Parts: sequence; structure tokens; C-alpha cells
Amino acid sequence: MRHGRRGAQPVETAHGGPVEVEVPTFHVFSEEWWLRNEKRFATKTRTDYRWRLEAHLLPYFAELCLDAITFDTVERYIAAKLAEDKPLSPRSINMTVILLGAILEGAVERELIARNPTKRKGRRVRERAPSRSYLETAEQIAALLDAAGEWTARPQRSAVTSSDARCSPRSRSRGCGSASCARCAGATWTSPPGGCTPALRQRRATGS
Repeated sequence: MRHGRRGAQPVETAHGGPVEVEVPTFHVFSEEWWLRNEKRFATKTRTDYRWRLEAHLLPYFAELCLDAITFDTVERYIAAKLAEDKPLSPRSINMTVILLGAILEGAVERELIARNPTKRKGRRVRERAPSRSYLETAEQIAALLDAAGEWTARPQRSAVTSSDARCSPRSRSRGCGSASCARCAGATWTSPPGGCTPALRQRRATGS
């Protein structure tokens, strides 16, 4: 259900006289903000933002006028999220505060509120740094060296020698003649097509 506007905020007009402007509730303004910006977000981002807004921000801020959301209000929201039976992770709570700040920044730009209460330091939950593994003891270092020794002791595939690289399919048909060639050493080669070699054909032609 759409909530009505509440509260009033004095704003200076171009003629210099103050005029009271109705300040909407967070529910009303966040709905307007969503309609203005929804199409800018990717599908995954829209799903995430709706979850932050509908499952967490609206249940706490919906009935509050924008000018009633102060630094203390944001801090109490964070404390309430941390005190839940199954609290969100610090990062997830911070993500909801970031979205709250984006919505309230639109209210600042429209001069509905004077400042954004989420921007002051301390409006975030401290996130734990990811744990990293370190070699702290001599036993850990010795175990790492032992593992490295076992790896290097494994038989490795022999590298292709330079003579292997020069041994082409054509040369293999008659033997490349290199004693160091792993492909040709000890191989028995057959005669080329025709049953004779060029030297044999020459001897037959001369009758020798």
C-alpha cells in the first residue's frame, strides 16, 4: 500500500521567502526512486536491490519521514540487524546501508533533506579480512621442502633433442642417419616406393 506524504521542510524560494515543502516518508520516496532508476540496472542488480529494499530497509524505515532519518537512526538500524537471531553478514548489512545512502542522496539533490546521514564515518560494520595461510613454524617449512623434493624426484618425460626435431617424415623414410636420433636409432628402414634406391637404379642402368 502506498503511504502518504508527511512532515514539512522549509525551503528558500527564488523570491527569498521560505516555503514549507512536504517531506515524503521513506516508503513513498524509495518507491519513486525505484521507478526512476529501475531500468538502469541489470537484471541481477535489480533482484539484489529489491531484496535489500523490501526485506531489510522498508521494514525499518518505511514509516519514517526522510528528515527523521538521522545519523542515530542509521546506527540503530545497523545495531538492530546485528542483534537479529540470524544476522546478515557484515558485508550484507553494509550493502543495505549503501543502497539506503543512494536513495537518500536523491532526496538531498531534491532539497528534501539537508544532508545524507549515511555518509559520516562509522556508518559501516567492520568486515573481517580474508584469512591467509602463512608458514609460521620450522615444521611447516620442512614439510613444504619435503613435498617439493618428492615432486622433483618423479621421473619426467625426456625432452625432444635437436636431432629429433630435424628428423622429418621424409628423412625418416630413408633414415636420417643420426645415431643420436631417438626416432631412427635401431630402426629398420624399408626401401622407398618402387622397390629400389636411386643408387641401385643407376647401377642397373649401366649394367654394373
